[in-house]
Amino acid sequence: MVCEDEKMIKTKTNENVKRREIALIGNPNAGKTTLFNRLTESHQRVGNWPGVTVEKKTGYCPFTQKEIKLEITDLPGIYSIEPRSVEEKIAYNHLVNETPDLVVNIVDATNLERNLYLTLQLKALNIPIIVALNIMDEVEKNGDKIDVQKLSEMLGMKVVPISAATGSDYLSKIKRRFKKDVEDGGIGDLTNEIIKETCNESSCENCCENYNENCCENYSKNSSESCCCPATEIKNESEEITVTTDMTPHEMYGLIEKVTKRCIIKGENKNLKRSYKIDKLLTNKWLGIPIFLLIMFLVFQISFGSFGSAFTEIIETFMGETLPGYVEIWFSKANAPEWMLSLVNDGILAGVGAVLSFLPQIVLLFIFLTIMEDTGYMARAAFIMDRLFEAVGLSGKSFIPMLMGFGCTVPAVMAARTLEDENDRKVTIIITPFMSCSAKLPIYVLFVGAFFASQKIDILGYTIQTGGIVMTGIYVLGVIVAILSALLLKKTILKGENTPFIMELPPYRIPKLTSTLMHVWKKVSGFIIRAGTVIFAMSILIWFIQTYDFSLTIVEDSATSILGTIGHAIAPVFEPLGFGNWRATVSLLTGFVAKEAVVATIEILYTPADFEAMFTPLTALSFMVFTLLYLPCLASLATMKQELNSWKWILFSLVYQTSVAYIAAFLVYRFGLLLGYT
Repeated sequence: MVCEDEKMIKTKTNENVKRREIALIGNPNAGKTTLFNRLTESHQRVGNWPGVTVEKKTGYCPFTQKEIKLEITDLPGIYSIEPRSVEEKIAYNHLVNETPDLVVNIVDATNLERNLYLTLQLKALNIPIIVALNIMDEVEKNGDKIDVQKLSEMLGMKVVPISAATGSDYLSKIKRRFKKDVEDGGIGDLTNEIIKETCNESSCENCCENYNENCCENYSKNSSESCCCPATEIKNESEEITVTTDMTPHEMYGLIEKVTKRCIIKGENKNLKRSYKIDKLLTNKWLGIPIFLLIMFLVFQISFGSFGSAFTEIIETFMGETLPGYVEIWFSKANAPEWMLSLVNDGILAGVGAVLSFLPQIVLLFIFLTIMEDTGYMARAAFIMDRLFEAVGLSGKSFIPMLMGFGCTVPAVMAARTLEDENDRKVTIIITPFMSCSAKLPIYVLFVGAFFASQKIDILGYTIQTGGIVMTGIYVLGVIVAILSALLLKKTILKGENTPFIMELPPYRIPKLTSTLMHVWKKVSGFIIRAGTVIFAMSILIWFIQTYDFSLTIVEDSATSILGTIGHAIAPVFEPLGFGNWRATVSLLTGFVAKEAVVATIEILYTPADFEAMFTPLTALSFMVFTLLYLPCLASLATMKQELNSWKWILFSLVYQTSVAYIAAFLVYRFGLLLGYT
């Protein structure tokens, strides 16, 4: 990154290693984490709504010299430095107590009026700061013009135009210049050098449009003509605004209005107009929720249709037939013991292979969900759900952690920190595990593929696969149960006043291929890593306890094994739900460690014929409903304990969630029997 002069960077030494810290701060959705990812070459979560970054993240800008460490800290997105919310406290405490060497304020150039409020508050703190004017590519597309030099003069700080999302040449030059300067052994005045590099020396008109003293000087040296910029007039005119810590918001916005009037020439914002037109339909009072449900239905139809299933069958054949065949041949030639062959084929390959076989369909789903996030539609989903949540005593802000819960419950629970009201935060944490996280997907795919994929219905002349309807229904059921639970909790043990919901709706953006692929790969790689670690270990454990009895003797029938004994003891509890057999019961127990382990357990304990014989479409649906709603995995539970900081609330959550799951599965099964399904 850049610095104004050597005084702005305080050298910190620790065992001959020079450490310098840059803190990134800005409004939500200003591109802060995107810049952090580019500077540190990492892959932190980026989203189009507040709350994605709920903790500060730290990374290092890569340099060749090991004795130099440039630490980059990504602070949570905030609108104000006043320490009220959790994010504001984290950011404020870091700036005041950690005293970073340089603060980079990332500002959304398409919305200066809002972003500059935080900038002026930072200016009042008298800390070393540079303003990174981000999303400049969209400013140009909208036909707007920003006088960067004038903005820099009025703010009294360096202003650097960048485009973090596109990785413009300007950003690359910043990294190269800083790297070169560090390797040369000093800091120096990097800002002037960077300004010179970015100046278009062949165009006096461009030089004037982005006027600065160095640019003009550089142009004059490389041209036979004199620069046409009014250098003297601008240089002698000082309009730096004065900000104090005791200024009211009204006074702050008065200064902001003065700055924007002098520095911005508004063009025709086509993107904003387009967003308004689209929002008239997608956020319509009556059509918003039905359109959201229709979009989700289409996503599931495509993800779990014939296209995804074809690739799933290929992986199933390889992991279930081809690879085990080769293993059997290799072990036979090596004279390996029978138990070892059983461990590899019946344990590891059956368990891990079962989870990996659903990877194609999960990849498709991740692609669609990522596109919905990157376009800005997921922010609209939170907006349209605000009406429903207001009716139960919450705000649409609680829906943001729930949306994140479709990916993983752990960060979703942490995102509840953004809620100011303590009771709202507790309610949100308790109901978020009802969302269908990605770890539950293999369970749905297994049962939908076995019992619903071949079924089709005709609606208005169109043939629709039942599997897509079932998948949509499962996801919607999770949201409905969460809303009803919130209503119950807010009316009883966690009463509280309704909190207002204020959320910025970003303009619709066309997703960038590289960004989309990066986010999808991060989710997919996490899924693969879990399959290769947690599920691998669980598969070995499950194989062992279903192969041996309590005397550690190999059993002929797994029903008499350790696992079978435990399963038979608790199976009667699930008899009213339609799946009171010991194999299904113990798979629910392993699901407490990781939800994917449910599928691994089923694949190890059941043959395909036994599986189809033990379940029917109705009992399969009942089982899916129970796994949707019952207690979360161990990692999620640990996160809930960390956030709630109370064993009493954790115990209540476990009892409540499992009770809700039992009642819901019971109603599904019994209502199905009343309708004549068996």
